[in-house]
Order: sequence, then C-alpha cells, then structure tokens
Amino acid sequence: MYRPHASRIVVSLRRIAELVEQLASGEEGIYSELQQIAASFERISGALEKGVLAGSVSPAQIRTIAAGFESIAGALRKGLDRRSPRKRPAKRPARRATTKRTTGRKTTRRTRRS
Repeated sequence: MYRPHASRIVVSLRRIAELVEQLASGEEGIYSELQQIAASFERISGALEKGVLAGSVSPAQIRTIAAGFESIAGALRKGLDRRSPRKRPAKRPARRATTKRTTGRKTTRRTRRS
C-alpha cells in the first residue's frame, strides 16, 4: 500500500542528493548551511533506522524527523537571507484623519476619505 509513495520519496531524495553535490561543487560560501543540512539528514535517517528496527515509527521519532526538516528549512532561510539584498519592511498605511460632523443634537465621528 505504501510502496508507491516510498518509491517516489526515494527518487526525490536521490535527485536532491545529485543537486546538492552540484551546488556544493559550484558555489562558495554555502559550507555552513550544507553542514547543518547534513547533520539534520543524519538525525532524520537515525530516527528512521530505529523505526525500521522496531517495526514502526514512534511519535517521538516522528517529532525528531519533523525537527530535522524544520532545521533544514532554517538553514535554507539563513542562506537565502545572507545572499539576498536586504529589504526594508513594508510601511504600514497611514491612518486616516478623522473629522467631527454634527447632525442636529448628536455628534458622530466620520472618517475623511482622501
């Protein structure tokens, strides 16, 4: 039942491995990110190995796997932040000025449209 999904994952991981090797051989300055990604994959594979030996993956092992992928995402973001130009945070739109408008006895607030 899970075999087709497992095969797709294996093919995808092999492709990722090929791309990482190409990236590592061509670009300077990504050593720390690759080191962190490698350590995360080692933790993920260790958790999966224990699950295979036990016959199923425990919730704790699933959390370890999830944490490994979160760590990979963090390393990728860190590398992206270092390489992309710094953007200023978007400015918040100015607040609309309010004016008082009186109608008869009641005073109401109305937003002035610009």
